[in-house]
Order: sequence, then C-alpha cells, then structure tokens
Amino acid sequence: MTTRMKQTLGCMSLGLALATFTSSARANLLVDPGFEANPLTTASNVLNNFPTYQGQWGVESATITGVDGGVTPAQGTQMLRMTDDGLVATQAFQVTDVTVYAGLIDSGGATANLSALFNADKNASRFDNDEYKALATEVWQNTDPAKANGLYGKVNDFLLDQQFVSNLVSSAHTYTISTKLKGLDYTELAYLNLDQAELS
Repeated sequence: MTTRMKQTLGCMSLGLALATFTSSARANLLVDPGFEANPLTTASNVLNNFPTYQGQWGVESATITGVDGGVTPAQGTQMLRMTDDGLVATQAFQVTDVTVYAGLIDSGGATANLSALFNADKNASRFDNDEYKALATEVWQNTDPAKANGLYGKVNDFLLDQQFVSNLVSSAHTYTISTKLKGLDYTELAYLNLDQAELS
C-alpha cells in the first residue's frame, strides 16, 4: 500500500451533531455539510481568521464536484473531492460557533458526534479489503441511530488495526545546519515534510 493519495477521495457529506444527554434533540453545527451552497477557501484562511471565515470550508487540496470517478454524492448533487497534494495527507477545516450551547457544554450536558461518508471502493490509497468494504457498506446503509456508535466503533477498531502511517516528528521549531540536506519542506500547517528529503 502507498502512504500518499494517488487518486481522489470523495467525501459525500459531513455532520457534526450536538445532542444533550437529557434530550434526543440534535443540531447539525456545520454550515453546508454536503458542499452544496458555498465556495471553498483555504485551510490557512479558516485557521487564521476565525471571524471572517466562520462556517466556511477551508481545504488544503480539494475541489467541489458532482459525480466523479464512479463516486456519486450520497445526498444532493455535490461532494468534496480531496486530491493528491504530494504529501502524506490532505485536510479540510470548518470553524463553528457553539456560543448558544455554552451552558450545556459548561455543565457537561452535551456531546458532539462527527461523521463523514466516504466511498470504500474508490478510496484514495487504493486500499482493497473485503472486511473494510463490508463495514463501510454496513455504516452507509444503517438507518438506526441506536446502532450507529457501535458500527463506528467497529470501523475505528479495524482502521487502527490496519494503520501503517504515523508521524515521525512534530516540531514547531526544527533547524538544520548541514548544507547536504536537500528537499526538506513544511506543510501549510507547519508540519515537517520529509517526503523529498535526502542527503546529497
């Protein structure tokens, strides 16, 4: 398997739901979770200017698309297409204002749940596994909220068992003094990128 994204990853929709412990009421905190209404901005904009870009999707390397590469949006007509940026991974962000829920959060009476829909057959790393596909299909087709957390737990356990990539180093201040080191780079979020690093 490869540690880089070689194709595209279609993210059909995202949901960040806030629910109280004493009520079954839920509210989706994300703006435009299905990527239908708003243009994208950069991850840097969203992470560095909260007030201006609140509620807007900021991406490192992605576009909004319709049916693409055999992947069809789960709802609506559009989805997020995450593309290979030459690094290990690519990310998307949205800043959400939860001020109206401050009382519930402070009292411990709220919980946040994040979910996303991905296509198992068209995953970007070309990972092909029958157990993974079966779990993804089960999550995709489930309509019973009571079963959702258990299914997500199964997927998490499987992915943790199958993981093959971990950060080598994460440092806010990394310096080199050798003129022989070539290709050292940083991502937009200041993570060390050693993909092209070599001693010459």
